Amino acid sequence: MSQKKIYLIGNPNVGKTTVFNALTGERQKTGNYIGTTIATVESHVKNEKYAHYTICDIAGVYNFEDRKGEEKIAWNSIENAMMEENTVFVQVINAGQWKQSLSLTLDLQKKGIQPILFFNTKKTDINLGEEFYTILSKELNLHVFYNDVERLSNSKFQEIFFEKINNINRTIDGEQNKENYTLNIPKTFANLAEQNKYISNIFAKHLLSQKGEKNTKNTKKVKISWIDAILLHSFFGILTFFIVLYFIFEMTFTVGAIPMDFIDAQTSALQTYLSSVLPDNLLTSLLVDGIVAGVGGTLIFLPNIVILFFFLSLLKESGYLARTSFLFDIFFEKIGVSGKASVPLLMGFGCNVPSIMAIKSFETKKEQVIVTMMSLFMSCGARLPVYTLLLAVFIPEQYQGEVLFGIYLLGILVSFMTGKLLNIVYNPRQQQKLKSYEMPNLILPNIIKATKEAWQKAKMFIVKAGTFILPVSVVLWGLFTFPQVEMPKGQENFAIEHSYGASIGKAIQPIFAPMDFDWKISTALLSGIAAKEVIVTTFAQLYNATDEEQSLQENIKNSENFSFPTALALIIFVLLYTPCMAVVGVIRGELGNGWALFSIAYPFIIAWIFAFIAFTIATYFL
Repeated sequence: MSQKKIYLIGNPNVGKTTVFNALTGERQKTGNYIGTTIATVESHVKNEKYAHYTICDIAGVYNFEDRKGEEKIAWNSIENAMMEENTVFVQVINAGQWKQSLSLTLDLQKKGIQPILFFNTKKTDINLGEEFYTILSKELNLHVFYNDVERLSNSKFQEIFFEKINNINRTIDGEQNKENYTLNIPKTFANLAEQNKYISNIFAKHLLSQKGEKNTKNTKKVKISWIDAILLHSFFGILTFFIVLYFIFEMTFTVGAIPMDFIDAQTSALQTYLSSVLPDNLLTSLLVDGIVAGVGGTLIFLPNIVILFFFLSLLKESGYLARTSFLFDIFFEKIGVSGKASVPLLMGFGCNVPSIMAIKSFETKKEQVIVTMMSLFMSCGARLPVYTLLLAVFIPEQYQGEVLFGIYLLGILVSFMTGKLLNIVYNPRQQQKLKSYEMPNLILPNIIKATKEAWQKAKMFIVKAGTFILPVSVVLWGLFTFPQVEMPKGQENFAIEHSYGASIGKAIQPIFAPMDFDWKISTALLSGIAAKEVIVTTFAQLYNATDEEQSLQENIKNSENFSFPTALALIIFVLLYTPCMAVVGVIRGELGNGWALFSIAYPFIIAWIFAFIAFTIATYFL
């Protein structure tokens, strides 16, 4: 039996790699971030019955016209595969986002590829129904089948998948001549609007068929569930949304306080122990003041981050995040984007990198730019350690949750202000965009899955602390330890104030003088451009130098230059200012150098203005 290749193609994050793993037994990673499929990965099927098949997983693509970066590599792989013999193209489609995938289907057909359409139906997706797939197959003149990959065992899925492929091959070879297997659609579209209209007409036919079927069977009209009647209500839905966010932030503090205090105590105890048993020299200082203080001062906030990611995972798994697209559509339309912008923006609460990567789901450059710049002000998890530290020092415990809630609300407000501004001043050549109305069923979330996802984020955070924050801590220790100077008696901070790090902080301090930011705060903000967690690491280096017996919080509280107005201005500045370099790098890759530079300068200016206003109000009125 001759060897055959099956190429899996489709949009990013539709389940291609999941299908690949199920068919081959491999363990390729899924997602559109570093370490996942960025080129073609192929593997032979290990099942002897289907060993004549080789499965090829091609990186996700959207459309042929806007090829760039990794998508260009993927399209080159597709074009090369067209030249091979005994090849089959299977387009994997997420049943919950099928409209967007059909744009790619039409692009493939224009290039002469007749893909077999496989719909990956998950329990969280809407039930499109058999009639839909029949209509779709007839309209596109393509073979269509569907199944839930994750629900089946690998062997069962292989049996279903390859039996379908074999039947389709026999149909094409026997009942039809390949040369006559032509398109049943217009060969070209004048513009994207015509293409989207064509896809929408398919959906309209599907709805009409459902209506006719219901009338024939004399069944009752489908009604929205009472839960969705609340969650999607213009008032109660929004109220519920903010109540949910408020609950999450409260839990982040109340539940996270117990392990947080434990880690803090163990870090301080380790520093004290190491200082007592090791000789007083530079190596001991590096270990105690650089490594333990830096990494330990960041790991203390691990519980808060895990809790936040756990609840975000529950919201996503339950189908609630998708409902925010419908809920906020009317608001987002006013700033030039669709309601689905709420999903990547909410992802920004965890990390801005995947949030910005998600802009590929938007069809126009304007939407991509607006959502990207809005996401910069959605407070990522890396900023949370800074808030936690300063709130613990300056805000009574019973009010910390409310203040944190207000901080996040301010970020949301500035985000929408930015979107509105860009919608007015940024007017590139417009494209018509396709509006999607699919929504997954509302289900009880899988606690185990959410816990695993939160743990994965925790491991990523720990790895980040080890691979990035650790060397940064060492560098910072060196900046604030050298040059070695003789310390006058009674002046514990003399050496650090004459260090290289202090010189840098003092040089940029005039920029922040209106908010009473001293050189220590200025230096911490500069280091925070590398990663926001490093702000805490820098504070640990600077403020713990006075007294190793006291905690970082106590040393900040006892600092003469750290008043409540200054702390409030600092929190707001950290909330709004320039994102970390990883985010800037992603923006450069997605939107180019110009918008990358804009993402550095614009947030810094906005942060300075709002921080100054907050400082002034707190000084004169609080």
